[in-house]
Amino acid sequence: MDTPGHVDFQYEVSRSLAAVEGAILLVDASQGVQAQTLSVLYQAIDQNLVIIPVLNKIDLPAANPERVAKELENLI
Repeated sequence: MDTPGHVDFQYEVSRSLAAVEGAILLVDASQGVQAQTLSVLYQAIDQNLVIIPVLNKIDLPAANPERVAKELENLI
């Protein structure tokens, strides 16, 4: 189930997380973990969901996948 990442759609995200057993947490490797990423991550953790972190945009010049992967590792 694809959910929006924008904060304006937080209600839809929380309702969607209540209906699933796991979540793929997609994070932009050039921007890193954002406030909304943390919000969704904490909701998923609170609901004991299986979380699969995935980095995208790793091909961009500004991407730093190693740093972002380490951030996610520390959070999860």
